[in-house]
Amino acid sequence: MSSAASPTAPRPSSRATRDASDEELLAEFRSGHDAAFAELYARHHRTAASVARRVVGPGPAADDVVAESFTALLAAVRRGGGPSGNVRSYLLTTVRNTAVGFLRSQQKAVPAEAEVIDRPHEDGDGLVAADDDHRVRRAFAELSPRWRRVLWYVDVHDLPPSQVAPLLGVSPNAVSSLARRARERLRRAYLQAHQDRVAPGCEDYAPHLARYVDETLALPVHRRVGTHVLACVHCAAAVDQMRDLRRRMRGLLLPLGLPVAAAGELPEEHGAEGLPDGWAAVRGGHRGVRALGRRWWWARPRVGRRKIVLVTACVALCALTLSAVAASGVVGGSVPDVPGLTVAGSAAGDDEPERGPVPAGDSRPRGSGGRDDADPSTGGAGASPGRRDAAGDVRDRVDGTGRTDDRPVRWEVPGDGGGPPLVDLTPPAPGPVLGGRPPSSLPPDPAPPSEPGPRPTASPVPEPDPLTLVIEHDDLGDLVPGRTGVLGATVSNPNADPSGRVVVEVVLPDGVTLDTAGRARAVTAWSCDQGPSARVVCTVGTIAAGATSTVLVPVLVAADLAVGDVVLRLDLHGEGVARTSVSEPVPVRAGSLAARYVATGAVEITQVGAPVLHCAPAAPGCAAVAAGTATGPTQNNNAWAMVAVDALGTGTTSSAAVLDVPVGAEVLAARLYWSGGCAGTIPPARVAPPGGTLTTVENVTVDRSGSQVYQASADVTDLVRAGGAGTWGVADVCATEAVGGYAGWALVVVHRPAGSGPAGPGLAIVYDGLLPVSSTAGEGHFSVAGRPGTTARVGAVVWDGDRSVPGDQLLFDGAPLVPLRWTGAGPGGPGSGDNAFDSTAWGSAYANALGVDVKPFEPAFLTSTRAQLTAVETNGDAFVVGVVTVTTGS
Repeated sequence: MSSAASPTAPRPSSRATRDASDEELLAEFRSGHDAAFAELYARHHRTAASVARRVVGPGPAADDVVAESFTALLAAVRRGGGPSGNVRSYLLTTVRNTAVGFLRSQQKAVPAEAEVIDRPHEDGDGLVAADDDHRVRRAFAELSPRWRRVLWYVDVHDLPPSQVAPLLGVSPNAVSSLARRARERLRRAYLQAHQDRVAPGCEDYAPHLARYVDETLALPVHRRVGTHVLACVHCAAAVDQMRDLRRRMRGLLLPLGLPVAAAGELPEEHGAEGLPDGWAAVRGGHRGVRALGRRWWWARPRVGRRKIVLVTACVALCALTLSAVAASGVVGGSVPDVPGLTVAGSAAGDDEPERGPVPAGDSRPRGSGGRDDADPSTGGAGASPGRRDAAGDVRDRVDGTGRTDDRPVRWEVPGDGGGPPLVDLTPPAPGPVLGGRPPSSLPPDPAPPSEPGPRPTASPVPEPDPLTLVIEHDDLGDLVPGRTGVLGATVSNPNADPSGRVVVEVVLPDGVTLDTAGRARAVTAWSCDQGPSARVVCTVGTIAAGATSTVLVPVLVAADLAVGDVVLRLDLHGEGVARTSVSEPVPVRAGSLAARYVATGAVEITQVGAPVLHCAPAAPGCAAVAAGTATGPTQNNNAWAMVAVDALGTGTTSSAAVLDVPVGAEVLAARLYWSGGCAGTIPPARVAPPGGTLTTVENVTVDRSGSQVYQASADVTDLVRAGGAGTWGVADVCATEAVGGYAGWALVVVHRPAGSGPAGPGLAIVYDGLLPVSSTAGEGHFSVAGRPGTTARVGAVVWDGDRSVPGDQLLFDGAPLVPLRWTGAGPGGPGSGDNAFDSTAWGSAYANALGVDVKPFEPAFLTSTRAQLTAVETNGDAFVVGVVTVTTGS
């Protein structure tokens, strides 16, 4: 036969190729990239060889079958045919057909497992039935002897718990609990058996994937495995396959998967001595069928017709077994459809107790302790102390790790390269002695095969198709080298059902990193943590039907990041959520304002401030300036010898302003800004809450323009949360008394109504930096972002503005914003759009703050996701923009 590729391992592929899905590799190969086919070969060669060996046996023939199958796939794709999806299914079906054709060409009888392959099945993945039968055997063999015995009695022989209890030496209730847990463990072991390939670096995680799919891992372990799955294409593919198998498992294991596995594995563990009378005949290739027939012979042996009855019983019991397995829910953890019965449990280990509610009236309560031989109804030997709920069920007493007090000690956290992934420190419990012949009343007379008794049937509920969510990049403005920033995305659920847990992996561009110390800068419903490499993994519990949710990631931008566009990639997936990805360019711009805080929901931003340099109160005309009644050049700080204000009596510069936020408002973020002319090191300021004492701020950030002009800032969120609304004081602002000097402070607070939460379309952004505007420096251009089609409420903190000099403008997409003035005691109405920076400091005792602007503007309309803001001076004035706030959508 011809060979598609050498059986030896192909050359290592690139990371991008290794991370691609099968469908992406197939598309790359169709476009002429041969390396993609090599990666497909490496991924599926082992599984294909396993299937081939099961049909034609080990040896060169199996290698030829695999090579011929890959050749056929290669030729089909090059002709424009081949699979359009699910490459693994297509390939394994090709292997099966090629192997069967090979046997027929050799005129050999098809082995038994190949006959199983040809039997009709419900395998949507194209996995051959022989391979499934082998996996069932493997899964059953992995069960503990105790669980194999209980499945043998209850589900293969269909004995009720009351008759199995004497055989196992436990109560009927414990038998029911054991059976449920054994079924769950069998199902999970069957899932795990489908992981054919363990990629390098995945050895510590691969054994836990089935429990990860079932969500039965401890929460810290689940998170670690989940983080690995998000970064590993091989484990992600294995998890997707396991989830698909879980939906279709009943069809895959029926009709005789469990009985055949049990018949093939159970007798090996104890031989004939410990079996009930007549079970020693369970030997050889047909021991499973003979064991099934033996059950009919126990009650009334008739020596003269033993052989005839045995054959008849075999046929009848095979039919009954099909019905019993389907009705009892051997696989998938299902139970007979009894009204009001709900069973929820986990099978983390051989002796791990179930967890989950069992309503009153459950005829098969679960065990209350950590031992299999505990009597759940009486708290017998081995049961641990517990508590009872309203239904009377005994619940497990657990410690902080979720383990019961007497559970086996297992370490099952994927390691970081040291030690095995799983260690069982519990000695095996002795099993019951099964000697002698069972009572003659033990095996009930079965109903005639043609007239089976009525059985409750539990119809499996198929999992719904994955929800398709929509993810879009949220434009939050430019990234600025050397400054903070926030990246965002909005996820929409257009479906009629809420989603499960949703995960967005944000693949950060080079030079952009997660700001782990500044998580409070991005307030949203999502939780974001550093993932592998440059990935940030963000999760949210659910997204309601028809709703949207915004992901916010605080980042730090490298100072040497080149100006231009960087690409941001967003990968979306989750529980019952279809995978999708988008990539968007994000502008990088130097010398601009950058996002400091971003919050979602019914958010608002309030800014107040005051000067710490002003005209001398005793100087003629100064009182009129402070009251806002002066005219002419005296309205400007350039006309005055500016002196220190010490409203708090500290002996240094100090002043106060009134912060007005709604009663009970939740403070999401607050930052103190102060500015002036000061050479050398800028000392930290002190801030005092209403009725409190001055406290020195920490972690000060300083921006400079030239040798004198600066803006310093510090996060004061905790202080404002504790202090609330009222009169706030600030002291120790570094300032130089001089003609035309200025100095002051501003407090910017992001808040929302109490209990409103982060849901909703509202978006608030605080941008800061230091942007000088003058005839020399030119205009100041920067971008702001928000919810398109909504009203934008803009605020600003600007230093060294002049009231009597027109021509200062703040343009919002080309239209001048109109400032809102302050009278020294309250709002004073609109000012002029041609004099945007008119020395108005909201909350202060001054109508004219002489060079300090802290104020809102009249609302504007945002037509798209971002707007261009331009700070303009046209009359020889100069000023510095320090902060711009934008609130939209709420």
